[in-house]
Amino acid sequence: MKRPFVARKLLTFVVGFAAADALVVYGALSGWWWIAAAAALYAIFFFFAREKTQHTRLILAGAVFGLAWSMFFSLVFLSAADRLDGQTTAFTASVTEDPSPTRYGVKIPVRMDASCGGVDAVVYGDTAPEDLRPGDRIQGVGFFRRTASDGAWDGDLYYRSGGVYLTVSAKGDLTALYRDVPELTLVPARVASLLRDNLEKTVPADARGLLLALVIGDRSRLSDRLRIDLTIDGVYHAVCLSGMHVSLLAGAVLFLFRRRRILTAAAGIPLLWCF
Repeated sequence: MKRPFVARKLLTFVVGFAAADALVVYGALSGWWWIAAAAALYAIFFFFAREKTQHTRLILAGAVFGLAWSMFFSLVFLSAADRLDGQTTAFTASVTEDPSPTRYGVKIPVRMDASCGGVDAVVYGDTAPEDLRPGDRIQGVGFFRRTASDGAWDGDLYYRSGGVYLTVSAKGDLTALYRDVPELTLVPARVASLLRDNLEKTVPADARGLLLALVIGDRSRLSDRLRIDLTIDGVYHAVCLSGMHVSLLAGAVLFLFRRRRILTAAAGIPLLWCF
C-alpha cells in the first residue's frame, strides 16, 4: 500500500470530520437536527457507495463520524456541565495537575467523578490541602459555573480551549484523599510533578525555569525577559511540549531498538503517551 495514497485518503476523511464539527460548534446544527443530518448523510453515503467517487464517500464518512462524535460528547460531557451550572453541591474529584496560587487563594485542576459527569474542571479555594499531587482526590462543597460557549469573559475562552467546561468555587475547606498509586491516566501527571520537585531541589534558581520548561513543559517559572528573548529569537516553541520533543523522543527509541518496528512501536507508543 502506497503511503502517499493512504495519507490522501486520511486527509479527505478529516475534511469531512472537521466540517461537521465546525457546523456543530458554530450552531448551524443543534438538537435533533444532528440526528436528521447524520441520517441524511448516511443515506447519501450509501447511495454514492455504488459509484466510483471515492473522495465523496470519504468526505461523507468523515462528516458522519464528526456528527456522531459531537453528539456523543454533548450528551456525555456537556450535558453534565449544563446540569451542574449554578448549583451548589458536594463533589469528589481527582487532581490532574499541581495546585497553583492565585491572587485570592489557590486553583486546582481536577477531573470530577462519575456523579458529576467526569468532566474536567478547575476548583478555586482559599487554601489547598498540604502535599496534594496529581492522582490524589479531594472532597468538598462548591458552587459550579459552566464556562460560557460564547466567551462571556476571557477566562471562559482560556478554559474551553483546554477542555475545561466547569469552574468550582469551594465553600469551606477541601478534604484530601491521598493515593500512593494514582489511576492510570494520571500517572504521567504524577511523574511530571515528582520531576518538578526534584528539579527545584537540585537545579540552581537561575536555570530552573528554563529546565522545567524544556523537560516537562512548565513555562510558569520563565522570567519575562527570557520569554521575550526566546520569542525574538524564534525558538519559544522549544520550551513547550511540541513536535520537536516528540520527534527527538521517537528518534531515540528508534535508535535504541535498531529500527526493529515491533519493538519500537511496543516501547515508543506508551512512552509517547506518557510524555
